[in-house]
Amino acid sequence: MTIWERLVQKKADFIGGVLEDDDNNPWIKPECRNPKTIITDMTFADNEFRVLGEDFNCGGNTEFLGVNGSRGYVPGTIFLCGYGGHQWSITVNKIVNETVVPDNIKPIGDPVTPPEYP
Repeated sequence: MTIWERLVQKKADFIGGVLEDDDNNPWIKPECRNPKTIITDMTFADNEFRVLGEDFNCGGNTEFLGVNGSRGYVPGTIFLCGYGGHQWSITVNKIVNETVVPDNIKPIGDPVTPPEYP
C-alpha cells in the first residue's frame, strides 16, 4: 500500500482539518500568500492524489509528489511537495478541534468558518 492510499484510507482523520498552500512566491502580495482552507475530502485514483478543500484543492501525480521533511516536525501535520517545488501541508482534524484555530485560517476573500464540533 502506498502512502497516498494510506492517507486516503485515513481521510476521516483529516476531513475538517486544515489544507495550507505554502505559497511564498515573492510576486504575490503578502496578504495573499499561504492560503488555508478546511479539508472536505481526499482522493487517490490513476496515480493522482488530491486533497479537496472548501475553497481550493492541492494534489498531483504521485510520481512527482513527496513528503517534505525540510520543514521540521509539527504534530499532526504532514508537509508535502510536488511539481516545481510546490509545497503544501495537511493537518489532522483532531489538532484543529483541540486548539484555537488562528484567525488566518481563511481563503483569500470570504472567511472560512470551521465546522462546529460537539
